[in-house]
Amino acid sequence: MLRLLDREAIPEVVSTTLIAVGLLGDVELVHRLQPFLDAEEQLVRWAAATALVRVGYAGSDPALGAQVLAELAATEAEPPQPAPPGIAFYDGDLRGYAATSLTLLADRYPAEALDAVTQGLAATSGPATFAITAAALRLAFRAPHQTSLPVFADLESRQQHLVRVLAALDQDTWRWANFLEILRAWGLPQDRTSMRIYADMPN
Repeated sequence: MLRLLDREAIPEVVSTTLIAVGLLGDVELVHRLQPFLDAEEQLVRWAAATALVRVGYAGSDPALGAQVLAELAATEAEPPQPAPPGIAFYDGDLRGYAATSLTLLADRYPAEALDAVTQGLAATSGPATFAITAAALRLAFRAPHQTSLPVFADLESRQQHLVRVLAALDQDTWRWANFLEILRAWGLPQDRTSMRIYADMPN
């Protein structure tokens, strides 16, 4: 795979290879992955950032860590559109994959990671929300509520913003059992009206 990276020019192939290399989890490969963060194509930069997170890179280099965070956040805001055959990993859901990767940066960049994932969630609907919702809740609350749901006013501002983004998602999203099950696991209301009441939003 490393030899392929030396000669391949098709962005989709390069990106798929980068993800595969990242999944090997060898932190010694950081120096081979890092140059791809400066690629012209956003798709390749996203793949390099994802791979660097997956090899266990913990952000010991602040400049590199910030660059990785920025690329994942950019994908949350507006994911690249691969040409056929696309990216096989994560069913081709680049925004969802970026959200999952951002949870691995939470220890070093908790606020920035949550902001990026919340922004991505606001731009999605339907099944595309599943992975992002799970990642956002993990970033916002760290663990499911063990007792009763906290009073909305007692939540931190970023937690409140996430809840309001969830409450503002369209009816198509709220009809999916997968989405409701994620909310149930975190102790949140499982119908849109109740979530909007909890978030003090008008119906």
